[in-house]
Amino acid sequence: NLHLPALFFVPAMFVASQVLTVTQDLLFFRSWELMSNTDIAVFVIATIVTLAGVAFISPDQRVISSPNQSGLNTPLLSPRANALRLHYNILTIMDEYRIRKPSAPDPAPLKVIDVNMPIGNFWRSFPIIICVTFIAIPTGLWYMGATFYSFAFLTCFSMYQGWKMGAHIGLFAFVGTKKIAHFENADFEAVYRAEMKDPTWKRRGGPKWEEVFHFVCLPNYKEDTEVMRLAIKSICASGIAKKQICLVLAMEAREENVKEKAEGLLDEFRSQFWHVEATYHPPGLPGETPGKSANTRWAANCLFDQVFPQQRVDPATAVITIADADSEFHAEYFAALSYYFIHAGGESGVTPDRYITIWQPPILHLKNYLKQPAVVRVASFMTSQHELANLSDPNAMRVPYSTYSISATLAQAVKGWDPDWISEDWHMALKCFFSTGGRLKISPIFFPILNYAPEGESFMSTIEARWVQAKRHALGFSEIVYMHDHFPRVLRQVEGKKNKMVFCWRFFFLWVKLLMIHVFMAVFVVFAPLNGLLIGYFAHNQKSAALSINSWTFLVNCVFQGISFVSFLGVFLGAVLMFESVKPRVDGAMTAGILWNSRFLHYISSVPQCAFYFPIFCFFGGLAEWIAALKTARTHKFDYAVALKPKLDKQDEIVAPA
Repeated sequence: NLHLPALFFVPAMFVASQVLTVTQDLLFFRSWELMSNTDIAVFVIATIVTLAGVAFISPDQRVISSPNQSGLNTPLLSPRANALRLHYNILTIMDEYRIRKPSAPDPAPLKVIDVNMPIGNFWRSFPIIICVTFIAIPTGLWYMGATFYSFAFLTCFSMYQGWKMGAHIGLFAFVGTKKIAHFENADFEAVYRAEMKDPTWKRRGGPKWEEVFHFVCLPNYKEDTEVMRLAIKSICASGIAKKQICLVLAMEAREENVKEKAEGLLDEFRSQFWHVEATYHPPGLPGETPGKSANTRWAANCLFDQVFPQQRVDPATAVITIADADSEFHAEYFAALSYYFIHAGGESGVTPDRYITIWQPPILHLKNYLKQPAVVRVASFMTSQHELANLSDPNAMRVPYSTYSISATLAQAVKGWDPDWISEDWHMALKCFFSTGGRLKISPIFFPILNYAPEGESFMSTIEARWVQAKRHALGFSEIVYMHDHFPRVLRQVEGKKNKMVFCWRFFFLWVKLLMIHVFMAVFVVFAPLNGLLIGYFAHNQKSAALSINSWTFLVNCVFQGISFVSFLGVFLGAVLMFESVKPRVDGAMTAGILWNSRFLHYISSVPQCAFYFPIFCFFGGLAEWIAALKTARTHKFDYAVALKPKLDKQDEIVAPA
């Protein structure tokens, strides 16, 4: 949706290849010595513009206008308004992900593969072995005198770094902010009502709007009451809360005075929802590790065994949303979720997409952005942009993160959440992926959810809280062990050669994604200085220069290092734009000083701070991964450390959610 027409493809590729050739001539044969400073500046600018233009080439001729020029509708549309025309850009974005499918009259029921069995010990050491191997290959080659081969290995890593962890994040996070802007004022119920006036849409089948019920689970333990109240207020702000949303407070029975806390919140908000429930996860259940996953499993089982029968809810039209206790939802999220669920159909004889899909909103750790120390702010916007970029890229491999929605049919079919794994979001996705034979889909809904980064009473307590959270997130490394253990078992049960090939294809890209998220953080702090050291070695060693500098390997390495640097600056700009897209929902942002209200000053002030703290972020992020890899070699059961959140009870003024 930000693409140049395809007719530019051939000349753009020709120009891009010429740029690389000329760059090689300038750098390695010293042609730059014959150029003036003006010539060099013009060449650099032209190179950046040309290479950036290639990234926007697409055969798709549909072009979505800027959010500022598209005539966005308001949430309360007039009955005479043409909802389909006003939502054209939003529906085009949805069609980009192939979300809207008619429901066949004879769909196949959901069949799953049973993966509810304990894993073995064979693969437990893989995370630490792969990290050590990644470090050992380039350093070992260098030690043995094969310097160029060591450099070639680092060049391959640089290509991944420059694209997936650099340009991809910068470009697609920017695209994501534009998609968020398009969705901001959407009215999905109005779109549904407009479609139902058309006989063609009526014949597409699927559940009716009033038949879809939402169960929003807030697993929590010793969370601040005001933080939970903020999350609940954002849920009841939905226009369908009183008719179709059930609030589920998933409490831990071991928390002191937990029933008084839960009953107080339920009494306060009971009239704002269709139904409210509180579940109390008992401690010490066999095979469980206390944490979000075990609590969620207990809450879901209470829904399946008690609430659904009592309220006469059909699991086939129920959606369960798992949220962190500090998640602030967009008011339109659940209406959009209903629309997505209704339109997730499928062909005749095939399981509808609604039963093999997890819906994921962008998660932005920006609620207390203004109060975050610079090093925590780096972690917040890097994580948020990484997740947003993967959601906004239709071809990316995605996994759920933090807060997500899943059909009750799928959750019940796979027998709920596993209570002994710490990363409940990733693990549930992998469990559903294996259970469905690789058919699982992750569908983005561009209504961002804001939550708080860890925050203590002082600067050091905040840093310590973020470090605790980083170590917990890094323990997701253990999911690689789960993947390795179940892959051969599930492959044997997938029916048909074609389905086996598709399963292997999807498994490979999912495996690479999850593996490289952790391995990249673990080795980057070593690879970055080592790569720079080798470039300097080639530049000063005349014998090596003759053999290596004039090679395409050296050129590619330098180009992708340059892309990484430019992307590094672009990520900061993306952070500013991401902040601007949700600024009314950030605590204190609307009354903040000029530093936060001017995009230019915000960017200029952020770059030096973040550039200074970025190496620290990488070092401790890598350290957390090495700790996780060592722990995984022993077990996959870990204590769930809850990071500190701000004590809103002590604040004089809280900005109400939009």
